[in-house]
Amino acid sequence: MGMFRIYGENQNGKFYLSPYTDVIIEKEGLFIHQRLFHCTVQVQCDSAWGEDLLRMLQKGIREQALEEFLTQNMGQTDARKLINDWMRMGVIE
Repeated sequence: MGMFRIYGENQNGKFYLSPYTDVIIEKEGLFIHQRLFHCTVQVQCDSAWGEDLLRMLQKGIREQALEEFLTQNMGQTDARKLINDWMRMGVIE
């Protein structure tokens, strides 16, 4: 199922999963591939937590809420680094 999004004022500072990002959920975590920049990232987590994360990114999530959610799984320093890496790689926008 394809999806498009028009960005503008209604984005309200929320992050979304890039439409150019493929995600595979497995027992040991998420495998994320950004097709435009050919970047792949793995996040160690259980599959239920990974599914919750994807749901939030599809609906849109504010940066602070995303950081808090990621911190539950990996600690604040790693959560902040992951958000910065994902922005740089185009995984979230």
